[in-house]
Amino acid sequence: MKILKYILLLFALSTIFTKAVGQNDIKPEPRHYNCIKVNTAPDIDGDINDDIWSIAPWTNHFNDISGPDFPKPTYDTRIKLLWDDSTLYIAAYLQEPHLWATLTENESVIFYDNDFEVFIDPDGDNHNYFELEFNAFNTIWDLFLQRPYRDKVKADNSWNCKSLKSAVKLYGSINNPQGEKDSAWTIEIAIPFSSLSHYMSDDSLEYYSTILPKVGAQWRMNFSRVQWDLKHNNKEYIKLEKPEHNWVWSPQWDINMHMPEYWGYIDFIDKNTDTKQLNSDKYWDVKASLMSFYKYQHKYFRKHNKIDTLRHNTNEFNKLLNIEFLSNEIYYASVSTDSLTFYVNEKGRLWSISNNRKLPVFWTWMHNKANYSLKQWDLLFAELHLLGIHGVLLSASPKRIIELLPIAKVYGIQLDAWIWIMNRQDAPDSLMSINALGKSLSSDIAYVDYYKFMSPGLSGTKDFIRKTLKPYQEIQGLTAIHFDYIRYVDVVLPIGLQPKYNLVQDHIMPEYDYGYHPQMISEFEKSLGEKYSNNKELALDSNFVKFRMNKVTEIVNELAIENLKYGKKTSAAVFPDVIMAQQMVRQDWGQWNIDYCFPMLYHQFYNEDISWIQHEMEINRAALPSKTIIAGLYLPSLKNPKELISAINFAFKGGADGIAFFEFKAMTSTQKEALKELISNRTRFNY
Repeated sequence: MKILKYILLLFALSTIFTKAVGQNDIKPEPRHYNCIKVNTAPDIDGDINDDIWSIAPWTNHFNDISGPDFPKPTYDTRIKLLWDDSTLYIAAYLQEPHLWATLTENESVIFYDNDFEVFIDPDGDNHNYFELEFNAFNTIWDLFLQRPYRDKVKADNSWNCKSLKSAVKLYGSINNPQGEKDSAWTIEIAIPFSSLSHYMSDDSLEYYSTILPKVGAQWRMNFSRVQWDLKHNNKEYIKLEKPEHNWVWSPQWDINMHMPEYWGYIDFIDKNTDTKQLNSDKYWDVKASLMSFYKYQHKYFRKHNKIDTLRHNTNEFNKLLNIEFLSNEIYYASVSTDSLTFYVNEKGRLWSISNNRKLPVFWTWMHNKANYSLKQWDLLFAELHLLGIHGVLLSASPKRIIELLPIAKVYGIQLDAWIWIMNRQDAPDSLMSINALGKSLSSDIAYVDYYKFMSPGLSGTKDFIRKTLKPYQEIQGLTAIHFDYIRYVDVVLPIGLQPKYNLVQDHIMPEYDYGYHPQMISEFEKSLGEKYSNNKELALDSNFVKFRMNKVTEIVNELAIENLKYGKKTSAAVFPDVIMAQQMVRQDWGQWNIDYCFPMLYHQFYNEDISWIQHEMEINRAALPSKTIIAGLYLPSLKNPKELISAINFAFKGGADGIAFFEFKAMTSTQKEALKELISNRTRFNY
C-alpha cells in the first residue's frame, strides 16, 4: 500500500504541477554511467587505447545540448570513466577532421576554441560545483561556482584543480589545413578527489570539500563539447562568425550547461556491484517538480522583486507540495516520499533528509549571531547538514529560536535552546550565592566577573528560573531545552586553568566554596535538628555537601517535569564525570532525571592527553549504563584534524552515544574536511 501511494504521488506531481504552474518543465531523467573502480591507474599520456581502458564502457554518443529532437552532431564524441581511491579518470574521444586551437595560456576562456568540458557536482545539490575545460593544445581553464549563473554569481577563476593531470593526443596535424589528414583528438584526465575543495566568500559557506566516493556513491556530472564552424585558406583556419555547436553527454534541454539539475548520474561501482539496481532515480519526478517550482519563483522574482506567496495557495499542487515562506525572498518547498523529504529553496539548492530521524549523533554548541540575516543562517545550517552535524544547542532569545526552527527543520537539524540556569547576570542581588566567608557574588568576584550564580535553595531562585524558561517552553516545535551552568561556582578549578588565576587549589579554599546563603544554612540545620557555630565547621560536614548538591538536583528534576508538560525534553552540560562533578562544582548529575547529558570532556583543562576522553566516558558509562551521553569536545584544544578524529574515536570507544563540539566557530577548514569524511564513513548513522 505504501509503494502504491508513492507511485500515485509521482504521477500526481508530474501532472498537477504542469497545470498549476503553467509550464512543462518535467524533462526525462538524465543519463547514467557506471564508473568502475580499478587497482591500476591509466598512464595519462593522451592515448586512450591502454589496456586498462578496455574494462570501461563507452558512454552513448553525444547529442545536441537541447535534446535528441535537435540535429544530430556532425562529429562523434564519447567518453569513458574509471576511478580508484584517490582519483577520477576520464578518457574522451572527439572526432575532428579539422584540428584547430589558438589558446595557449591556462585560465583563458577555453570555449572560444573547440573544447572538451567537464562539470562535477559531487553532492548533487546544484550548488558548489567544478568546471574544467580543455582544448586540443591541452590548455586548461578550471573554475568553481557556488551557484549557477542564473543566480547572478561570478565564477571563481582563481580556483585551481591541484595535481590535475591531463594529456592530449592528436590524430593529424593541428592548425595545418594542408598537413596530415586530421581525424580526431583524444584526451586523458586525472582529477584527484582531494582537489575538489574550495574556500568560500563571505556570503556563502566558509569552506566546501568533497567526500571521497565509496562504492555505491553517486555524483552528478556532465560533459560538453563546444564546436565552432571553420573555413580555411589553405594556410590557416578561420572561425566563422556563427553560433557555436554544443554537444553533450546528457541533454540540458537548453543552450546552458549551468543547469546542474539536468546533469547525468555517475555511479561509483566495483566488480562486485550489482548493477541491476542502478541507472534509475526513482525520485526524479519529485526533484524535477521541485526544480520547476523553483524556476517559476525565480522568474517571478526577477520580474516583481519578490516571490509569489499567493498563487500556490489556490491550486491543487499545494495539496502535494508543502511551501513555507519565511519572507518575500526566502522559501522552502518540499515533498515527502516513502523514506525521504526533498527540499528546494529560493536559490535552487536541492537536498533531502530522512523521514526517520533519531536523536542526532553529532552536535555543536553555538552562540547567537545577532547580525546574521535569515539567509546567512540558512547557509550556516546548510553547512552543518553537509558536514553531518544535525544537533545544535543555540544560545539565543525565544524570538530568534522561533525564526530559526523552520530553517533547522529543512536541514534535518534538531535545534535546542541552550540556557544558562544558575549563573545569571540578570538575576537580582538578593538571589546571589554566598561563600564560606560570607561574601556574596553580588559584590565579590569569583574567578571572573560574569560568574553570578544564584543560591539554589531559595524559592525566589526557582521562580526566577521558571520565569526565564517559560518563553522557551512555549515555543512550538522546539524539541528540548539544554541547561548549562546548573551548578555552584567551581570549588576547585580544573588543574590546567589554575595557573591562569595564580592559584594552587590543593585544598578547599573558602573564598571559592559557595552555597552558604543563610536561608540554605537554616534549612539544613533544621533538617538535622542542630546548629553550627560557624561556616568553617559547616564546611567539614559531608552532609552539607550532599545537601547543597541535592538542592541543584531538586531544581533540575522539577524543571525537567515542567519541560515535559510543555512537550519538551531536557538535557544539560555537565562536568566530565559523575565523581569529578561532585568534587569540583557540587553537581550530582548522575541523579538527574533528564533525557541526555553532555559531559564536557575538555582534556587540556585537566592537563591530560586525548586518551583521557575514553577513560572519562568509561566512568560515566559504568555509572549510567542506560543514560544517553553525548561527549563534549573542546575544539581549541584539538589542534589538527588528526587530534579531532582521535578525540571522537576515544569518546565512542568509551561508550558515548554522540559527540558535541564547543563550539562550531572554532572548527578549522581542515577539521571540517576530516569530520565530513569521518561522518560519511560511519555508515551506521543514517544522516
